Amino acid sequence: MYFDNVITSIGNDGALLIECGGMNDGDYGVEPWSRGLCAYTNKTGCWQKYDRDAELILVSFRYMADVDLVIHRFISEIPVEVCKAVKDIRYLQLSLLQAAENSRYFRDLLISTPFLAWMLMDHAMKHDWPDSQIDTISQRKQTIILNEISGVTEKSYIRLLRSIQLDDGTEEELGLILKSMRPDIKISLQHTAKVPVNVLKFLIKVSVLPSSKLIHYFINFSFPKSTDSQHKFSYLTMLWHDTEKLGSDLQISNANERLKACRKLQEIFKLHDSWVARLNENRPVADEDIIFPDPPIPDTSTIIGIRSYVDLIEEGQEMEHCVGIMYDQVISGESYMYRVFEPQRATLKINRCFGQDNESCPTWAEWEIDEFRLKNNVLPGEVAYDVVEKWLDNYSTELHLIEDPDLYRKVKWGGE
Repeated sequence: MYFDNVITSIGNDGALLIECGGMNDGDYGVEPWSRGLCAYTNKTGCWQKYDRDAELILVSFRYMADVDLVIHRFISEIPVEVCKAVKDIRYLQLSLLQAAENSRYFRDLLISTPFLAWMLMDHAMKHDWPDSQIDTISQRKQTIILNEISGVTEKSYIRLLRSIQLDDGTEEELGLILKSMRPDIKISLQHTAKVPVNVLKFLIKVSVLPSSKLIHYFINFSFPKSTDSQHKFSYLTMLWHDTEKLGSDLQISNANERLKACRKLQEIFKLHDSWVARLNENRPVADEDIIFPDPPIPDTSTIIGIRSYVDLIEEGQEMEHCVGIMYDQVISGESYMYRVFEPQRATLKINRCFGQDNESCPTWAEWEIDEFRLKNNVLPGEVAYDVVEKWLDNYSTELHLIEDPDLYRKVKWGGE
């Protein structure tokens, strides 16, 4: 939690007081660096020690730079080297600072290799280590500490940790760092001075990319934080996987080698499009009679389910994209494909939500939009998205409001 929308002050004893105005767990208090940065919370008029990470962000670049802020005066007691080590970290920041004050060995580790200290703190919190054990482990060589956490020991992993650049310092980004402790990723990044954390995400998702010639393109690719850029990042992942699947379905013997030989994004597009054309021109005869399950959401006059492999191939031919490779996802029940005719001609793929709970797919919803494309993979406009989302929401809401969704489906739409 940042302090932009709360009231902060420093008491006569040097403690930082944070008035949240009803936010989170109540008001907070933090002892100064000299007293260990112990955190307290006041929920019912009584101050109690906060035994878990309070998720308070005491140090950031702005807090360090703006001398007029109360928080700047509070953190001025913390060694500058420690502040620099944690300023980009949000998850477990207070725990890192507390451990740095408590143990000079952990402080040295934090200053030398911040993300290794971050990994150690996360490991310690998940295994309920006492402060004494954190202090003991921090005295060991960094390669031994890394082996304790991730099972790898080479010094080159330490160099990789020192080259990573965070976006938000969240728990998710720490997870990416932990997952990137792999030989192939280490080798592909060994001569790279700065590695954006989103590059790690891409390397982890696309297993063959670390050994491809395209790696340097993505290391230097700009990944800004906007929603649009995250959409583009997901699209790049999808493009790579789709091209892999195309090569497999077309039984191209050297498909992976050709894909890994691509040096620029435009070369992947060219390879993808050429293989899409081959797939759509050479439909496998053996699969022509595959009939798909009935559409999970009933058709409308403008949104119509694709009910067979032949129809799916024809949709790919008409729309000039690679929807034909996704037949196995439809057969398994993981996904379903629809033709959309208004307000724009498009192909729609919906996926089961599997009970995940997020803004795009609450726990009671069954299906969500996965891919939605016009001809040649062009993105539809907002109006088209609104129409499809309303269609999905209406179906999900109806099921949510009744006691027996399965019986409701049978009565309204028929079926087994």
